[in-house]
Amino acid sequence: MVSVQSTGCAPITTAFDKGERFAEPFANAATIASGIRVPVAVGDFMILDAVRASKGLSIAVEESRIREWLELTCRLEGIAVCPETAACVGALESLTARGWIKPNERVVIFNTGAAQKYVEAIRSDLPRLDVNSSIDWERLAAGAGSVPTAAVPSICLPSTDAVTSVSEPTAVETDSTSDGERSEPAGEPAMIVEHALAMHESCQTAGSDVCGASTT
Repeated sequence: MVSVQSTGCAPITTAFDKGERFAEPFANAATIASGIRVPVAVGDFMILDAVRASKGLSIAVEESRIREWLELTCRLEGIAVCPETAACVGALESLTARGWIKPNERVVIFNTGAAQKYVEAIRSDLPRLDVNSSIDWERLAAGAGSVPTAAVPSICLPSTDAVTSVSEPTAVETDSTSDGERSEPAGEPAMIVEHALAMHESCQTAGSDVCGASTT
């Protein structure tokens, strides 16, 4: 068994490296993986006993790379893993590079959470559209908006002022199919802005600061 911690909070790894059975409190603990932000572990001796009995080890991975491993795992596996699991992926990378884990060995990584529960730890650039300009689809597909903007937290919707300063929403045209069903809206940019305004107003009414965290 391998005990994985972050360099931002690693009392178990510190005790393991020193050959001790009990872990000292870790000062100034800080990591985006809140599930392993445990500066004083009540079951420290049980963890260390289990790791040593299994001929395993304890390792602390770089705190600054947890987001990188999180994005890597989500992209390759299609699973929105939690930061704690991302730390384990970092340990897998490190231990494989050191030869401690062999390429032909099977490894089980426990995923104990999900990325959507850690919105405060995830940042992303959101594309923005100017409703008065033609859409640059190539730029949008590359992950950027038609209008270059600074990085915006992925959990935040544009404020009402920020949206209306671009342009007031225009009417959305729709086409009807032969069987009477509505097809895709013709005015996509306007619809996006109108939807954002409606969501923002709903959030204000509900008193929510993170409303729309799962909205794309």
